[in-house]
Amino acid sequence: TPNVYIRNYDELCDRIREIPGVKGCSPRIEWKAWLQFRNTYKEVTFLGIRPEQERGVSQLENYFKAGGKGHFDFKTEPSPDGIRIDVPRGVVLGREFPVFGRLVDFQLMTVRYEGGPFHKTFQSVGDFKSGMAEYDHGFLIMDLADAQSFLKLKGAITTVSITLDQ
Repeated sequence: TPNVYIRNYDELCDRIREIPGVKGCSPRIEWKAWLQFRNTYKEVTFLGIRPEQERGVSQLENYFKAGGKGHFDFKTEPSPDGIRIDVPRGVVLGREFPVFGRLVDFQLMTVRYEGGPFHKTFQSVGDFKSGMAEYDHGFLIMDLADAQSFLKLKGAITTVSITLDQ
């Protein structure tokens, strides 16, 4: 439902990981928004993740590498002198995303049933490539804390992702 969120998710994930057959468990926020860039709008889905926990649940790290991003995080790639910058509200876009150029600022806008409209500026810090055009064209991935801040959902998530042993 639009106004039910999962709280105490770290404790919940810890308990789920203890279940025999569970390979990984990771908290997520999955939400729809509109991306505004140069007076154009596009509907997108964004994922808020914790990369260190997502490793045991999904193939996202491989998708970051396939998109040319050398690190599974939301920092810039190394400059010529090897410096990587932690970008506030940095996101990784699908490889086929129709935003012109990289390291650009854009606005995300969304609504929540009990919260009204929200909008914030984000910055692209790289690409991912899943090989599925619909994902690579309309998904973006950000740090879980940035997604929570954007939606004003401090201490809450929308989804728990679980992977089972085969």
